[in-house]
Amino acid sequence: MLLWEDHSAALKQFTARLIFTYGSLEAFWGRGGDQARQTEAREIKDAVARARPGYFLLLAQKKVA
Repeated sequence: MLLWEDHSAALKQFTARLIFTYGSLEAFWGRGGDQARQTEAREIKDAVARARPGYFLLLAQKKVA
């Protein structure tokens, strides 16, 4: 590994833009579609919330023998 940088702040900024655009994350995840699609969107939203994702830059180089 040559470089690792935490860029979770960029993910937070992206989330804030989604909220400003759609009014809330719930509105973004559940926008449009039939009941099945809305249920699927709710499941995805809940999985993302449980995972507490981050965002990072990783630069690696394969070792040459």
